[in-house]
Amino acid sequence: MLSDGAFNALLKTLEEPPEYVVFILATTEFNKIPPTILSRCQRFEFRRIDAEVIGERLKEVTESENIKIDIEALRLIARLADGALRDALSLLESCAAASEGKEITYADAEKRLGVANNEAVIKLFEAALKNNTAEAISILNELYKGARDLSTLVEQLIFLTRDLLLLLNIRGLDLQKLQSSFCFTNESFEKIKALLPLCTRERLLFYSGVLSDTQSKMTRYALNKKLMAEVALIKLCELDLDDSATALAARISALERGLPIKGSHVELRTEQSTPSASTAEKAEQSTAVITEDDDDEVPWFTDGEEKEALTKEKASGVPAEIPTEAQPSPKPEASNSASNSKKTSVGLADGEEPFEARAELLEGIKADMSTFSFAYKAEYSVKDDKLFVTTDSFTRMMLERDSSKKVITEALKACSDKPYVIVFRDNKVDTKQTSFFDEL
Repeated sequence: MLSDGAFNALLKTLEEPPEYVVFILATTEFNKIPPTILSRCQRFEFRRIDAEVIGERLKEVTESENIKIDIEALRLIARLADGALRDALSLLESCAAASEGKEITYADAEKRLGVANNEAVIKLFEAALKNNTAEAISILNELYKGARDLSTLVEQLIFLTRDLLLLLNIRGLDLQKLQSSFCFTNESFEKIKALLPLCTRERLLFYSGVLSDTQSKMTRYALNKKLMAEVALIKLCELDLDDSATALAARISALERGLPIKGSHVELRTEQSTPSASTAEKAEQSTAVITEDDDDEVPWFTDGEEKEALTKEKASGVPAEIPTEAQPSPKPEASNSASNSKKTSVGLADGEEPFEARAELLEGIKADMSTFSFAYKAEYSVKDDKLFVTTDSFTRMMLERDSSKKVITEALKACSDKPYVIVFRDNKVDTKQTSFFDEL
């Protein structure tokens, strides 16, 4: 913390020191020392001490001071010291003072040092992997009520993510070879190995980024640590809330493994038909599922005829007639009038026609899931050599990005021989608007 003037005053003394004097300058900010001082000094770097070496030294201290302590608690203190023997001795002294002469167990050390129980942290991580937001927040609240330090909790989650990444990438690791930053017992090691079927490398890398960013914010801002931890947990549970490249890679890897990417609050709408149900009943059920406010993908169908009819409806914007045994074929006049009324509702101008290759176009856009998540909501129509993409203003803004335009253009070339000019426009039809917080 010396100023420039103080360093200049010190320089004179260093240039002509007495023979019996040795100056020792200790600092953690080496870059702040002027070159004129450095050129007259020998440099010694004190590096971090391995946790095993710290543990051995702590064991010697406890034996000489007659302190009874569990070996696992000793390892916990050595790990939390993060390479500093002085900090390790301070933590040991704190635990010894609280024990009042009794043996210091692993649970006592956790409670005294404000560290969350390994079992609770593993359950929290498992809830995030299973997209169970409610359970994850509940476990966090219990740890917070138990006076556990949330910054330390986030650090434990980072260490657990690191251990899982190593176990995924290096086969045959045991607790000793892993040199874990999280596990201190074989029991905990077996529990984290049970999480491996739920993990992918991409998802763990996404977790690491979110948790590291949260830890950095907690260091800079002392207030609202609980809020920051809750937001981080929601991101870990709900992969579809983040549109970053790492989150997209995590979603793709989860889908490839058949793992869920949405939380427990999402209700999957599925259709299950029984052999005794008539075709008319199944068609009526299918119509009841699809509503104007439904932005999800097409529900699952077991009947090929219904699926084909629904695909045509999505392509043209006009509901396709599902032939049934109980329903007679409509008259041509009625069919035309229904079609015209539907065209007016979706805002087709004179001379425009629905884009028949809509399904093929969306299939090509699926190569970029970020663009597809907006493109499938739009309506597509053609007139002359123009392809009109009609949607709400926000979706239009996202589709007009250069990256999205490129994906749509390439998909259009692949599914149509005609060179269309893509025109984006707003949908003037009143629709129900929902914000991000409403959906959350």
